[in-house]
Amino acid sequence: MKLNELNDLIYSVAPASLCAEWDNTGIMIGNPSETVSKAVVCLDATEGAVEFASKQGANVIISHHPLFFADVKSITSCDRVGRTAIEAIKNGIGILSHHTNMDCSPIGLNATFAEMCGGYDVEIISEGALFKVDTTLGELADKIAKTFKTNIKVSSEKNKKIKKAFVVTGCGGRDKDLFEFASQNADVYVTGEIKHNCFLDYGSLIEIPHYSAEIIFCDIIEKLLKGKIEVLKYFDKPYDEINF
Repeated sequence: MKLNELNDLIYSVAPASLCAEWDNTGIMIGNPSETVSKAVVCLDATEGAVEFASKQGANVIISHHPLFFADVKSITSCDRVGRTAIEAIKNGIGILSHHTNMDCSPIGLNATFAEMCGGYDVEIISEGALFKVDTTLGELADKIAKTFKTNIKVSSEKNKKIKKAFVVTGCGGRDKDLFEFASQNADVYVTGEIKHNCFLDYGSLIEIPHYSAEIIFCDIIEKLLKGKIEVLKYFDKPYDEINF
């Protein structure tokens, strides 16, 4: 399989038309006609991911978050993105990134997250997924914490009945419009990076760390590529959590 064929395969289940206007997806680095020997899948394309790929004999990295978000005016060793790009090129490693298109795909992160939470009648809407459940806020929060093996934050009304939930994996806590949509269409909004005041100003909320919600990208890509090329997963969590 060529690099461009691998890229097209991912686009076949997560089309570029699903991408947000500000996003950057597809081939970040590499020769489109290069044959892919082995792939490493990860959340972020980092120097560590490049080193891991090189040691494992992989010549492509598939990341969820784009290596390049904004227009690139220079590539130097003075920053993380530049160093990653330089090392990837030096080691002959291509980099693909598939971000908001994979978030909003029917087999993507939001839909998969909803199903892992026991959701049904999943509907992709806007940047997230609306799904049905029959539970309480506390039970749903507990299910998420245990399924994704992470600490979470949840609004205080844990006995509240939940029939419909809206999830945006990643940083949906930054977007006021998503809070408004969730408050009008769902009993709870599940997302990451929620500000303190939002717990005061909006309805029922569950906050899950960005990394914990989106690392399922690795499993989705691994399943998609099974039997086509060998895939290795690289877990590159950029921080540690300390419980008191």
